[in-house]
Amino acid sequence: MIKSVHNLYSFLGLTPGELDSITSRITENYYQRSRPKIKYGEFQRDDSGNIKYRDLLIPSYLLKSRQQRIARLLSGITLPVYMFGSIKERSNIQNARQHLNHQYFFTLDLKKFFPNINHRQVNMMLCENGFSFSVSRILTQLTTYQASLPQGAPSSPVIANLVFMPTGNRLNELAKMNNIIFTTFLDDLTFSSDHCFKKRIPEIIKIVKQGGFYPAYDKMHYRKGYSEVTGLFVKGDRLELPYSMNKKTRENHHIKSYKEQVRKYNSVRPCLIKHCKKDLRLFEANKKGHRLVTLAPLQNLPTGGL
Repeated sequence: MIKSVHNLYSFLGLTPGELDSITSRITENYYQRSRPKIKYGEFQRDDSGNIKYRDLLIPSYLLKSRQQRIARLLSGITLPVYMFGSIKERSNIQNARQHLNHQYFFTLDLKKFFPNINHRQVNMMLCENGFSFSVSRILTQLTTYQASLPQGAPSSPVIANLVFMPTGNRLNELAKMNNIIFTTFLDDLTFSSDHCFKKRIPEIIKIVKQGGFYPAYDKMHYRKGYSEVTGLFVKGDRLELPYSMNKKTRENHHIKSYKEQVRKYNSVRPCLIKHCKKDLRLFEANKKGHRLVTLAPLQNLPTGGL
């Protein structure tokens, strides 16, 4: 990783004066924008029928281009296999697949995931990943806004994953000790098992809080039989689209394409999932041994995600 400020100037393609101009007037390099929340290719609405909006902080072109460079650099850090959100060639479908053939599910959302990550957490993460203190300080200035992670900056998802990783590792260790599968999709945490693990929920919440994150109690669910996991229903050995989405397959070509991706994943029964740079390889057991099945990387819903 980058150790000297001089190398940082070269990496960012900025002179010391240009970099100082950005960091000293960082608030002037953002503007606020509200965008409608989209799910299943349609606007999300509240109980009164009004469209829900997400407040974003959009960086200026100059700052955004540098945040994109930082994001590409940080994407070179290896992330654990339990993470699926905003990671190249991993998707919400693959995330949901990890929980097939389970009977008990616990799903948890992290409240205001990006804004609740502060500049100290970002700076510490950068230092722990090999950046010098001076470089970490500048990178933190370039990727945070008013001491928190801005929702809308291209660098925020990868930084959020890296900041959450120590907490995620603790949750994963707890899960493995209790024969539970654990995955994350940014702020969506999912735990599943073939045995009841309700008594472990207080331990899970305690670890989340100790990491400096805040559970959204109104979006916390413990279910038996089947569960919704990152926009898909996990039912036995299959993934299913929600009824409200499934019935619109004919009229919405984006949903139709998405349904086809889910169907392809349902067509094989993996006993091992490996992620690599070019594709996702699934091993399908049969009478003669193990047959390699290769699927092209499947993407998320192209109309705004879940």
